[in-house]
Amino acid sequence: MLLVGMFRQEYEKCRPELRSYSFPCYLKVAFYILQRSNGPTIFSRKELRENCSVGEFRLNQLLGDISQKAEDVNKGFCAFVDRTTSWKKPLIQLDEENYFCLDARMAGYGFYEVLYQVLFEKMGNSLSREQGKLLEKLLYQMFQKKKIPYLAGKYLTEGDLPGRDCDMILDGKDKSMFLEIKNARCRSRMRLWTMWKSLKHWEKVCFMRRSKFWLIVLD
Repeated sequence: MLLVGMFRQEYEKCRPELRSYSFPCYLKVAFYILQRSNGPTIFSRKELRENCSVGEFRLNQLLGDISQKAEDVNKGFCAFVDRTTSWKKPLIQLDEENYFCLDARMAGYGFYEVLYQVLFEKMGNSLSREQGKLLEKLLYQMFQKKKIPYLAGKYLTEGDLPGRDCDMILDGKDKSMFLEIKNARCRSRMRLWTMWKSLKHWEKVCFMRRSKFWLIVLD
C-alpha cells in the first residue's frame, strides 16, 4: 500500500526516461519475493522470470536496481558507528543466477528505498517535498477507511504562540493527540535544527492544551 500510495503516480509519469519495467511489474516482483521470504531464501533468475512473467531485459534492469553484490554489502563496516548498506536493497546477488533475501521483515523497506532513489534521479529534492504531501493523503485515506474521525487544519495565534497548521488531530473525550508528519532525511545540521525547532514548538502547544504529541517520520 505504501509503495502504491507514494510512488505509482510519479513513477509512471517519469518512467519513459528512467526504466523499462512498469510499476505493476515492480510490485509483482516485490510481492512475490516478500511473500516467499519467511526467513533466509534464495531466488533464481529463472524462478523470478517464470513466476512474475517478466522478460529478460526488464528483469535484468529490475534486478540491477533491487540487488547489490555480496562483496559490497556493508563494505567498510567495522564498528557500530559505521554506515551500513544492507537496508538499501532487498536482495543480495550471490552469482549470475542466484539472489539471496534474508527475511521479508528486514528486506521490505529496501523496495521503498530503491524506488525513491530511482525517482530521485529525475526529480531531485522536489521528490522529498512531494512525498510529504502524498503521505498525508495516504494517512487520511487509511483513517477514513477505518472510519476513525480526525481533524486537520490551522491554529490561530494564541498568546506568544504563532499561528500554525497541524497535519492531523485525534480529539478524544479527555485528551487530544496531535500528529505531525515529517519527511526526515536529516543529512545536514541545518535540516536537523529546523526539525528540532518544529518539535519544540509543538511540545509547547501540547503542554498548554494538555494533549499528547506524536511525530510520524518518513525516512
